[in-house]
Amino acid sequence: EGRAGSGKTFLSYGCALEDIIKEKYRRLIVVRELVPATPFKMGFLPGKMEEKIGPMFAAINDAMESLAMNTTGLLYQDPESVTRNLISQKRIEVATLEFMRGRNLRDSIIICDDAQNLAVQGIRTIVTRPSHGSKIILNGDISQVDWNPQRIGIEYLQAVFGTRGSKMFSSLMFHQTFRDPAVAEFLDLEEE
Repeated sequence: EGRAGSGKTFLSYGCALEDIIKEKYRRLIVVRELVPATPFKMGFLPGKMEEKIGPMFAAINDAMESLAMNTTGLLYQDPESVTRNLISQKRIEVATLEFMRGRNLRDSIIICDDAQNLAVQGIRTIVTRPSHGSKIILNGDISQVDWNPQRIGIEYLQAVFGTRGSKMFSSLMFHQTFRDPAVAEFLDLEEE
C-alpha cells in the first residue's frame, strides 16, 4: 500500500525485472483489471488484444525508463528495447484479470497493479493462479479506488492472511511521494 507516487509500481517492476533478467523466475506476468479511472466507458476498441490493452500497461515502460535513468547502466541501456525483447521472448506478459481464470502460472512473478480496484472475486482469481516457484505482488492503495465494490479485495486478503499470522503474506506501506512536489502537496491537503 502507499499513496500515489510512492513507488509501488516502480519498485515491484524493478525487482521483478531484475529477477527475470537474472533468471530467478521464468517470466513476469503483469495483470490489471479493465477498470477505467473515470465513470466514462471507453467502448469498443479496434485492433488485436495487445493493441487494446497496451495503453493500460504503459506503467511498465514508465518504470523501465525510470530504472534506466536511475541505474549506472548495470541492467538497462535502452528500456523500451529491453521490454520489447523480453515480451518477444515471452518472458514478460501483460494480461487482464478477465482472462486469468483457469491459468496455472509456474515459475513466474505475477504483479497485479491497481489491485485496490479488485473485489473479493478478483482477489480470489489472482491469488489462486500461482503454481510451483511463483510469487504474487499486489500493488494498491485503498484511497485510489476507482469504483465502489461492496467489499475491497485487498482488505479481504489482509483479513484472511493477517488475522492468522501467515508466513505467506506480508504487507508494506509507503508514505513518501516521489513525484513532483505538487503531487505530494495535493495529497497532503486532501488528507487534512
